Amino acid sequence: MKVHLVVFATLFTSLASFLTFAIDRSQAALEFSQIANLSSSPISQNVPLPETSHQNAIARLLNSPQLQPEWFAPEFIAKVSIAQIQAAIASRKLSVGECRQFQGQDVSYLAVCDRGNIPIKIKLNAEGKITALFLGNPQQTLDQAVSGFKNLEGEVSLLVTEGKTQRVGLRADAPMAVGSAFKLAVLKALKEQIAGGKFTWDKVIALRSDHQSLPTGLLQSWSAGSLLTVQTLAGLMISLSDNTASDTLIDLVGRGEVERFSPRNRPLLKTREMFTLRGSKNSELLQKYRLANTSDRLKILESISRQPLPDISDFINNPKVSFDVEWIFTTRELCSLIEDVGDLPLMSFNAGIVDPSEWAKVAFKGGSDAGVLNFTTLLQSKSGKSYCVSVTWNNTKPLNESQLTTLYKGLIDKLPK
Repeated sequence: MKVHLVVFATLFTSLASFLTFAIDRSQAALEFSQIANLSSSPISQNVPLPETSHQNAIARLLNSPQLQPEWFAPEFIAKVSIAQIQAAIASRKLSVGECRQFQGQDVSYLAVCDRGNIPIKIKLNAEGKITALFLGNPQQTLDQAVSGFKNLEGEVSLLVTEGKTQRVGLRADAPMAVGSAFKLAVLKALKEQIAGGKFTWDKVIALRSDHQSLPTGLLQSWSAGSLLTVQTLAGLMISLSDNTASDTLIDLVGRGEVERFSPRNRPLLKTREMFTLRGSKNSELLQKYRLANTSDRLKILESISRQPLPDISDFINNPKVSFDVEWIFTTRELCSLIEDVGDLPLMSFNAGIVDPSEWAKVAFKGGSDAGVLNFTTLLQSKSGKSYCVSVTWNNTKPLNESQLTTLYKGLIDKLPK
């Protein structure tokens, strides 16, 4: 669970849109209307076409580690930076891998890559320099989209379901650290108790100092005694992954009630407890906790509730991977949990990586920590189909969040909307 908010919107926007460059806008409108007409019929992916200067230019663009200004017309570079072009290429190659064939003619081409293809439109001047360029979004089959997850270093679990049917399963029953995705179990316990009449969504709770945790969230900065409803606490726990809200709700419903939906996590850690155990000044306490049985662990957790929180810099400057002092779930369990709580309106406050306008309904919860990433999304298509897509990635080395985000969105884009 990272100690800063993860913002997906910027990356999503860059992936969801396409990139078009031209010498001037009036000329671009004419050139690309002509290109659209020329590219209406599909390009064969099976028969390589003879190499042309256009194909060589595309190969150089996609396979060179560094783009060179002399490859582009001066007017082109005046409007678009090399860095922008390089970033657009890099984002697409995260999805499709290395590109090895370049097929097409005139201005319409297809880069055939390891895990998919990139549609490309390009124009060159008489000197062979690029005057106009269009990089389409990657085209992949479902199998190609899945293959990228198999190449991630470390351990990966992936599950895609359509209704009750499994569409994709990669170690879907492997227990792994999932960070804040465990909060789905807290919400499940909360929903059941409200349905049973134990309390209501509008019940007012006063923040307690021993519930205040470290980020992510907002409430760690609020004064003890501040009043919030259960509905507000739950909304902050899911939409902003607010750790203080989570710990408050765990005490409200009871640690044991959350453990009913979290059998591997006994005792279930509150976020404040996790931070305290893993603080740089508590290495002896952490070792003692690791060697203790469940009963003794509970006593340790009770004792540290009175300790001050460690400094946030412990988790920013020197994050340490600790899979055993975490929250452990399978992707199948996370899909089951999000399906149970996905009907709550608060589950749609944060759509995560998905463009909610493309779907009838989106529910999302993610989790992150040192060496840990999870994305879990429940989707309802406009045609009425429902899907769950959950991925967990664990590695002792630093994780490339952008890489997983790109793969995950590319996979979701393959599902019929």
